[in-house]
This record gives sequence, C-alpha cells and structure tokens, in this order.
Amino acid sequence: MLVPDPSGKSPTGLVRRHNGAVGIPAVRHATSQLQGVAALGSSLCSVPQLVTVRGNECTVIATGTDDVQLVIDPKLAR
Repeated sequence: MLVPDPSGKSPTGLVRRHNGAVGIPAVRHATSQLQGVAALGSSLCSVPQLVTVRGNECTVIATGTDDVQLVIDPKLAR
C-alpha cells in the first residue's frame, strides 16, 4: 500500500507503507464531475422544445473518467 511521503523526498510523493521505499503507482483512476450552462440553440442545448424551464440557457452536467498507466522517467527518479 502506498502512503504520502512525510519527508517530501519521493519523486512521486508516495512511499510504501511497510518499508518507506519510493512508491510508484502503476495506474491512476480519476473521475471528475462538472456543471455549467450552455446557450439555448448551441450544440449542447440544441433542441429548444426539450427545455422545460423558461430562459435562454440549459444546465449541462458532465462526468469524465480515465484510467492511465503511470510510468516514471528513470532519469527524474532520485
């Protein structure tokens, strides 16, 4: 298990919990949720007949996820 490096010396910011060795995560899983508005008639709010509230904009909610395999450049690792 990886934990934050209390010394701040690990290039990844993580160390192995049981021995304090530099920890390099193999995969990063991330999710982000965003909310905003789009103008009525724009590509994100293109069907005015589906708008149930009066006004000139739609609320847009988006969720993005990614799974990235992480590799540390050995020249940068100390």
